[in-house]
Amino acid sequence: MTTTTHELAISATGLRKAYGDKTVLDGIDLAVPTGTIFSSSVRTAQARPPPSRSSPPW
Repeated sequence: MTTTTHELAISATGLRKAYGDKTVLDGIDLAVPTGTIFSSSVRTAQARPPPSRSSPPW
């Protein structure tokens, strides 16, 4: 068996996120090797597009 070691571009362990008493992430580990493409998509209230209108406002 061959073991390859890669240098990490991103490394995080034990990530935790809470909003008040509500824990939404607990103990997330992340390791992204150098030379790879990584994407994370999170939709937040700030990232929402403005509401569309079906007719002009006039």
